[in-house]
Amino acid sequence: MMNKWFFGGVGRAVVTSDFRVGGEFRNDMRMKPTAGTGGCSDGTKMEEEISRVHTGEFLEIVPPEKLVFTWNSSIVTNSRVTVELKDLGESTEIWITHDQLETEDLRSKHNGGWTACLENLGMFLENTGASL
Repeated sequence: MMNKWFFGGVGRAVVTSDFRVGGEFRNDMRMKPTAGTGGCSDGTKMEEEISRVHTGEFLEIVPPEKLVFTWNSSIVTNSRVTVELKDLGESTEIWITHDQLETEDLRSKHNGGWTACLENLGMFLENTGASL
């Protein structure tokens, strides 16, 4: 199911995951140019689909409340992501904290990516009738 929503911007994901503490994941985000700009949502100019690989290790899994994992890419190494879920009855509150991003530029880029992922997740849940 993550293949359907776990990407930032305009594109798709190819995700593999060994979902257990110590297990690893790989997220190959495949992006197309943003309509009318000839580039990705992050401003990268391109004509054809490109791939951005993200990898990590699951550090903590506490269903259904918390998930902690490392996040690696071509621009960050062993940053740490914490996803916290809070049941509000009819809805779920999601908090994502991405630590160890050393510059404001990295924080801004990742904030945009996580925002896009959450928007994609919302659309996926609406379209499938699934819930968290």
